[in-house]
Amino acid sequence: AQDAYEGGVAGTITAAGNLVPHLIQAVRQAVLNGADPAGPQASLNVVRGWLNQSPLMHAVTKFLLTLFADLPLTAVRPPLVDLDDAQKAALAAVATPFLAATDV
Repeated sequence: AQDAYEGGVAGTITAAGNLVPHLIQAVRQAVLNGADPAGPQASLNVVRGWLNQSPLMHAVTKFLLTLFADLPLTAVRPPLVDLDDAQKAALAAVATPFLAATDV
């Protein structure tokens, strides 16, 4: 997001924006105000990393929304597939400490 805002875009559309819109807004505001956006961008990069490491990005996004926004878990539509229990547990294991350490 930092590169986009420094490049002068008005906004961004990203899967991470559904999960942590306040981090994208924090990056945007920092760039607009001439401040250093490194902190919120680093947190945003962590979330984007979770999305990028899985071919099941839609399922990962839906599962993370249960952790980040207390939304109910909904199924993805075919041909997409949901995360299995082991994938959910692995993702929760990395996301839970992040949530505790970050103002998400």
